[in-house]
This record gives sequence, C-alpha cells and structure tokens, in this order.
Amino acid sequence: MYICVTHVDAKTGIPCTEAPMRRGPAMPNVKGLKVRCADYSQWPTETPNFYGICDDDADVSMAGVITVLSEQEYLSLSKAEIKARRDKGVNSGTTVGGITISTDDLTQQRITGAALAASIDPSTTVRWKLPDDTFVTLDAAQTIGIAQGIGSHIQACFDREAELLDALNAGEPFDIGAGWP
Repeated sequence: MYICVTHVDAKTGIPCTEAPMRRGPAMPNVKGLKVRCADYSQWPTETPNFYGICDDDADVSMAGVITVLSEQEYLSLSKAEIKARRDKGVNSGTTVGGITISTDDLTQQRITGAALAASIDPSTTVRWKLPDDTFVTLDAAQTIGIAQGIGSHIQACFDREAELLDALNAGEPFDIGAGWP
C-alpha cells in the first residue's frame, strides 16, 4: 500500500499538525512503513510529508498518517520531488579548476557565449564574476574548461535523476538526498 505520513512526537505520538514535537520527531508506527521520498522541495515546513509503502494490512487510521495514495499518486509525487532535487543540484554551483562557479540558467547562457567566443578567438580573455562577487580573468582555455565543467556538473545531475527514477520505477529503495554532485 502507498502512503503519505508526517512526523509525530517521539514519545506521545501526537502528530506535528496538532502540537509541537517537544520530544523530537518520529515516524508513525505504521506496520511495514518504508519511507522512500519526502516533499523536500517544500521545506522548511511545519508539516513535512513523507511518501512510502507499508503492509497492506497496516492500520492507516493512526495519528501521523495523512492519506493512502494510489500507485499513480505516489509515483507522481515522488517524480516531482526527484525533479525538484535535480533542479536544486543543477543550480547549486560547482568548482572547476579551483574556481567556484554558479550553475544557474543565466550563468550557463553566459559561459556558453564566452566559450563560443573563446573557441573562435583563442586570444580571448574574459573577466568573470564569481558567486562571492569577486572577478577572475579567464583565458580562452579556462573559459572553455569552465563551460565544459558546468556541462559535466549538469549532466551528472540528470544522470542522478535517471538513477533515482529507475529505482522508483523498479520499486527499489533510494535516497533522494544522496549521490548528487
């Protein structure tokens, strides 16, 4: 059975939707509960949603159980979270040749243009602004190398997304927070 749950107080079992978790968060004691994903893209939130599976004969009326999901709902919610995590990874920045570089869409466009100019004219230099608001002068080879490094970073994010989707579709456990560049 597919299920959506939220945290409960570790001692009282009262869900976080009803009272503060003074003794720390815990998962509801649902028979066979295996959390596979969560709505990380919505965090921080007072009511985190966790998506997973449980035994077919589990008591789903207990505190902390938000709803039973259809397989389609579970897959759709999980895929959306995997995509959101991929997007976070894509935009997280990377380091190329000891230089920390942003990797957001605008930076990708700009470095692509600079790399094109550098490939046409090997004497090209650019003053590139870094995430810490400092500038570094890049020669043509460095500019092209940074563009390639950003491309590799982004491809690694898509590769990790594909691995997670493969695991999800195969019904295998996965850790959405691990394995990202």
